[in-house]
Amino acid sequence: MATTSRGPDLLDVSPTSAYWYHGGVEWRAFTSWALAIVIGFCFTSIGISGHVWFTGVLADSWLGHNGLGWIATFVVAAGSYLMMGGARHTALAVAR
Repeated sequence: MATTSRGPDLLDVSPTSAYWYHGGVEWRAFTSWALAIVIGFCFTSIGISGHVWFTGVLADSWLGHNGLGWIATFVVAAGSYLMMGGARHTALAVAR
C-alpha cells in the first residue's frame, strides 16, 4: 500500500495549502472547543479545605458530583463541531 507524503504541504503557508483555514484558524473547531470549555466549567467546583472559590451551575448534578463533566464537554464539542459542518473534505490539486 503506497502512501503520499504531505510533508511539503505542512510548510506551505499560502491559501492553496491543504492546511489553510480562514485567517489561519479553523473557526468551527475553535468555536466548538470554546463552547465545550464553558459547558465543562458548569460542572466544575473549585476550592480547597471547604473554601469553595467557584461552583458551576451544574456542579451539584450527578455528572458534577462524580467528576464526569468531561463527558458532557466531549459530547458538546463533538456535536457542535458536527453541526457546524465538521471536517469538510476539500479536493486538492497537487501540481508539482
